[in-house]
Amino acid sequence: MTAMETVTAIEQLKDITIDRTVWDKAVKARSDAGRERLVKFYLPSFKKYSTSEIDNKCANSSFPAISLTGKKCKLMCDHCQGKLLLSMKPATTPGALIETAKAAFNGGAEGILISGGSDEENRICFEPFLSAIARIKSTTRLTVAVHTGLIDRKTSNGLADAGVDTAMIDIIGADETIRSVYHLDKTVDDFEESLMSLCETSMKVAPHIVAGLHYGKFLGERTAMKMVARHNTASLVLVVCVPYHAKDRTMFSTPGSREVGSFMAECRQAMPDRELILGCARPGGAGGSEIDAYALAAGFDCIAFPADGIVSA
Repeated sequence: MTAMETVTAIEQLKDITIDRTVWDKAVKARSDAGRERLVKFYLPSFKKYSTSEIDNKCANSSFPAISLTGKKCKLMCDHCQGKLLLSMKPATTPGALIETAKAAFNGGAEGILISGGSDEENRICFEPFLSAIARIKSTTRLTVAVHTGLIDRKTSNGLADAGVDTAMIDIIGADETIRSVYHLDKTVDDFEESLMSLCETSMKVAPHIVAGLHYGKFLGERTAMKMVARHNTASLVLVVCVPYHAKDRTMFSTPGSREVGSFMAECRQAMPDRELILGCARPGGAGGSEIDAYALAAGFDCIAFPADGIVSA
């Protein structure tokens, strides 16, 4: 029995359809990279998750997300509309950030993610909070991650000097997507400049690529992949656009699993030694299970919220 047949024979995965060409492309990419099929599964604590194989029983406690802007976002991108901020803990002053972090630490948290809504230039105002972040790092054992928007070298260095461990940033590879989805008068070069500024610090950098960000279509993903490959990042996180919060869901389609799977294989080909992570956001149902299976085939290192049956695969 082949590896593909083994996967599709699993009871929970019996209804998925695996494309042989995409599967073989993914397996070859993993083999050429010399990667064993060893994968970590993780369950971020911002939501409860349970399958027949795996579950997390501590929602919103081990690594809570904190918004420096509360529920406010001035950019209001078409795919999000600021709704992702609603699940985050608000901390709009340095004092509130310190207290929120201390409460998380005393409650057993391992770390915190600090982000917030963007201004009209897709920037998050971290500067007033740098001293607070430094105090959090000096008075707790919390791991601190930030998810930035566009960022300059001064702010990148400030975050690193404050002790931030990991920096994340969404990388967009098409000017048309930046203008249309983000309503932003910036270019692909601006995103690469931000990535470069983060990579020049001591922080681990984990850029994200949102597959299908251009209203469900692939447009700049491969350019974004090449941008990430050019820089010394710790990892690449791939998520799939699922516009639950879009202003108008009819504007978006859902990327097909074959297209996503093929792109994952190309990511492994382009970055044979890089940690590749399949992140939280992606479709559910059979399509989501197929994406997870392709991630296994391509030698992805981590899968968040694995579909039922994937752990056994």
